Amino acid sequence: MGMDGYLKRHILMLVTMLAVSFFVTEGLWSLSFRGRTPKINNAQFLLDQEVIISETIRVNHKGQGTDFFITFSTGQSGQFANRYLLDPVSGGIMYYQVYDNAADRRILVDLSAGPSLSQVLSGSFSDAEAAAGGGTTKDLTFVVILDPDQFPLAGQYAEELRLELWAGTPDNPRGGGPEDTAIMSMSAQMDQVMDISLVPSGGSFDSSRTELTLDFGELYAGSRRHADLMVRANSGYSVYMRSQNSGVMMIQDATDTSSVPYSLSVAGGGVDLSSGTDVPVVPLGGPSTIRGDRYDVGVEIEDFGMATEGFYTDMLLITIAAQ
Repeated sequence: MGMDGYLKRHILMLVTMLAVSFFVTEGLWSLSFRGRTPKINNAQFLLDQEVIISETIRVNHKGQGTDFFITFSTGQSGQFANRYLLDPVSGGIMYYQVYDNAADRRILVDLSAGPSLSQVLSGSFSDAEAAAGGGTTKDLTFVVILDPDQFPLAGQYAEELRLELWAGTPDNPRGGGPEDTAIMSMSAQMDQVMDISLVPSGGSFDSSRTELTLDFGELYAGSRRHADLMVRANSGYSVYMRSQNSGVMMIQDATDTSSVPYSLSVAGGGVDLSSGTDVPVVPLGGPSTIRGDRYDVGVEIEDFGMATEGFYTDMLLITIAAQ
C-alpha cells in the first residue's frame, strides 16, 4: 500500500542589520549615534539551518587617547543566556544570541553581569592617533545567531536591545554612566509551515520521506502492518486521507474485480475510507515541536473469502491543511 504526503514548504531567512557609529568629542567624551538607528525589518527564519549574521559598529573619536567599550542589554527575555524575539499575538518566541564572533561565541552582555573584556566589544584610541587630528574611527564586529534547534509559531516577531558606549574598561568605566545609548530594534516574520512525513514505526521526522509502502507479502486475514505519520506544523492543522479504491486492495488485473478488504486505524482510532473522498483522520492537531507530532497508522487485512490469486494494492493520499 503506497502513501503520498503533502510536500513541505521551505522557509528561508536573510537578516540584515545596519552599522552603528558612535562619536566621541574631546574633553567631555560625549558620544552620539551618526546616521540611522540600527534596525532589522521583517527578517525571515531559516528552518533547520543556523543563521549567522556578521555586523559592524563604527566608533568615531576626537580628543585625547582613550579606551572604550560597548555593551548589549538582555532584551525582553531579561536573561543574557536566553535572548529571544517575541510574537505578541501568539506569545511565540524565537531564540537568538549576540556573540563577539562565530568561532568563540562569547555572549555580549552589559555591566549588570560584571563582564570581562571578552564579554563586551572593546577598543582604544592612542594619543598618537588622537594627535593626527580631524577624528579617527575604528570598526568593531559582532554576530547575531538564530538558534536552529527551534520551531517558532507562525507570526511576526520583535525585539529591542539597548546598546551603550562607555569610556574606559568594564572594570573601570569612566563617568557616572554610559556616554550614549541606542535602541537596536529587530523584527522577523515566521511563515506558516506544514510538513508531513511517512516513516517506519519509531522513525524520526524526515521531510524527504513522503511515500511509504506497507508490504504484506503473502496475504492472510489478520495480517497487520504499521507505520508512523509525522506532522511538523507551526500552527493548528487537520490531516485527511483518501483511498484510491475506497478502502479495499484491488487485484492488479484489468479483467478481474477481486478485492481484499482491510481496516485502517490512525492513532488507535478506526477510519472508514469507503466513501473514496477525503476523510479527516486528525481533525485538529498542532502546533507541533520541531521533531513533529507522531501518529501510528495501522492496517489489518480482513477476511477476503475466495479472492483470485494475484497482486493486490491500494493507494492512500494524505493531505494536511491549516486551521
